[in-house]
Amino acid sequence: MWNVTDWQKVVLSDESRLVLGTDDNRVRVWRRPARSPDLSPVEPVWDQLKRQMPSCHSVHDLELAVQELWAHLLRTT
Repeated sequence: MWNVTDWQKVVLSDESRLVLGTDDNRVRVWRRPARSPDLSPVEPVWDQLKRQMPSCHSVHDLELAVQELWAHLLRTT
């Protein structure tokens, strides 16, 4: 059961932001991905998880959502 102070110590290698509310007041601009192949095998996994991530309003909900998506990803590969 992590709190905000615990999450502030986490560093995410893909520079993702975790937002527990519905809006973080940032403007999003979506662009087509680069045409060159990504050499990191982890990037497609993170991309898949982020695309399916539901909106979470607590750290507990976030943890459950990540675990469920990860389990689903393992079953489909």
